[in-house]
Amino acid sequence: MSINLPLEKRTKAKKINPRILLLYGPPKVGKSTIASQLENNLILDIEKGSDYLETGLIMKANSWEKVMEIGEAIKAAGKPYKYLTLDTATELEEWCDALGKRLYLAAPSAGKKYKDNPDLLASIKVLPGNDGGYGPGYQWLRIAYGMCFNYLRSLAEHFIIIAHVRDSTLVDNKGNEIHGGSVLSKNLDLTGKLKAITCSRADSIGFIYRKIVGAENGKPVSELRVNFSGSEVMAGSRARHLVGQDFEFDWNKIFMSED
Repeated sequence: MSINLPLEKRTKAKKINPRILLLYGPPKVGKSTIASQLENNLILDIEKGSDYLETGLIMKANSWEKVMEIGEAIKAAGKPYKYLTLDTATELEEWCDALGKRLYLAAPSAGKKYKDNPDLLASIKVLPGNDGGYGPGYQWLRIAYGMCFNYLRSLAEHFIIIAHVRDSTLVDNKGNEIHGGSVLSKNLDLTGKLKAITCSRADSIGFIYRKIVGAENGKPVSELRVNFSGSEVMAGSRARHLVGQDFEFDWNKIFMSED
């Protein structure tokens, strides 16, 4: 097969918008609601939070097997959705514990006592041993998470991941609630290297938060904002129009026309 080498330098990017978008923030801040407002976006609800949404394209799943059934139906239909949103990555990790355990038990290297009696291994995370501060079970958790991530990514042109922040990042060292702040991978409510897997694969990462902008009838009025300003390489953005941006949430500012 012949190779055609480039003779002219590229003058502009082929892609503008993020193919993989990670949005994270405190629980109940409004992440699922904004996902329901994006046109042609299928929300894959694995956290049972969609019952409170008033609109949107929504599919519920209570197991990875159900997710794969939905995924195969999407493929059979010719992948009709431009966007697919996972709600949430935090819940997906819990599922991957069981999936990682099944992968481990099917591997030739699995301990015989666990193969003979799988109930002895309540969680893949407690598999005895050492692996950089984590037991070897975390390797199987990462393998399972990576498999699930890649499968979901294949189902639509754009893959949106919703995740929570760790509880410890919701307040400062004085007990005050935190609003805003720069994007930091360590704040994701995911275990160990799953943070790195998620952030390194995302083209853009936004922190969702609410900002008080006034008062009405004696009650504070807030607006939902997204901050793409990251202080670390892993939390940056490949989409140049989002680099360092902090604005009131608007899908049209994130996914721009590429015509």
